[in-house]
Amino acid sequence: MKDSISKLKLFELLFVLSIIIYFLDLYLFYGAFFITIPISALLGLLGIIFAIRDKNPYIPIVNILGVGFIVYWFAYVIPW
Repeated sequence: MKDSISKLKLFELLFVLSIIIYFLDLYLFYGAFFITIPISALLGLLGIIFAIRDKNPYIPIVNILGVGFIVYWFAYVIPW
């Protein structure tokens, strides 16, 4: 149980870092965020998968945001 919580914390940390990188890229370098959005989405999705697999009721909001990034990626970025 402790192992799964530490995995979730790691994925949350990586996900939040990728969101910060996304906004920095968006406002400072414009264009590199095409890489960070799918990374953020995949990390969020992995966090949800780990939570469900380990039957852990703790599914953080940042992982739900990861699914939102996936929806954003497929709805707006890929069609361009």
